[in-house]
Amino acid sequence: MAVHLPRGDWPIDRTLELPPEREVELLGDGAAETGTVLHWKGPHGGSVLQLRGPSHARLTDLSVLAPTGSGIVVDACDQANGRIYLSQANLTGIGTNDKAAGGLRVEGLEQTGVLAQALQGGSLMEHWVEVAGGQRRKPSPVAVYCGATGTSERPYTVTRGGRLLVRSVYHEIESQVPQALALDDSGELSIDATRFSYQTAPDRPLIAVKGFEGSFALLSSLLMPVNSPHTARVSLSGSGAGARVLLLGDLFWVNELGADADRIWHDETSPAAHAGMLLCNMNSNLKGATPNGFGRFDPRGDQSEANLLDAVKPIRDAWLWLPGESRPGVTNLVLHRVSCRVGAGGVGLRLSPKPAP
Repeated sequence: MAVHLPRGDWPIDRTLELPPEREVELLGDGAAETGTVLHWKGPHGGSVLQLRGPSHARLTDLSVLAPTGSGIVVDACDQANGRIYLSQANLTGIGTNDKAAGGLRVEGLEQTGVLAQALQGGSLMEHWVEVAGGQRRKPSPVAVYCGATGTSERPYTVTRGGRLLVRSVYHEIESQVPQALALDDSGELSIDATRFSYQTAPDRPLIAVKGFEGSFALLSSLLMPVNSPHTARVSLSGSGAGARVLLLGDLFWVNELGADADRIWHDETSPAAHAGMLLCNMNSNLKGATPNGFGRFDPRGDQSEANLLDAVKPIRDAWLWLPGESRPGVTNLVLHRVSCRVGAGGVGLRLSPKPAP
């Protein structure tokens, strides 16, 4: 069944619910402000859409606007071989002073796979993509393939063993946030071919790993200080007993003289983490910063084969999939060109394994 909502601003004063296991498509006339806008006018903290799980819904060309609430909540969406597919979704905040809590929040999914292609947004919010694990030691990974975003405080967060893979995302500066990543819980975060453009600061590293348990890999990425002379830095501290960290083939843009491996890599973990940096380069247009505008940083830390193989394993194991036919009792949800703009404390899209009360 398809329901078409024509272009216009649709005031919503109570949550719209889509039933479980129904082949329902909610179709609008565009995900921009000039398209089909589902505008939250209900109580503070409410949500515009509730998709009862296991959902077989498809949302297409819709804009969800919730200045005082959240966008879309999907409950009971964790089943073996379940799939949630996002294509060209845009999850962002609204206000400069009252930032949204998050864009995509995955809360303890252990079996359902989540894949986002061409994901956008990330501005005016505390987190862009948050992934929390569940009871399983190896929950299903969340994958983001390609996208563009602003500079939120923590664009990528993993907690409680959550697993997140990010490939080919462009981070463009739009605020004075100096730090891109702060890992202080547990999980698996792998980032590849991604550009970070941040206004770096001398008192905060671009990437901070503190007492983290799990693995973090940053591969073939660009770290670009904008409106700042300070080269991006990576800081490791706290207990490193359960951590594996690798920077491999990354490019640091340099706006200062004297940048070397010891300036960009600080490992003070105790006991020491399995952490290393190798084959990382520098580029600069500042005279004297690098020989002929290009240079290579000396390697640091653990460069063992075991650390390398462990770091690249999430990328090697990843695979792309497309939505398929729905099956009874299994989540099969598609969001295609859906925009969620939320206000203070709101979350654009929340995925939960628990049934709604």
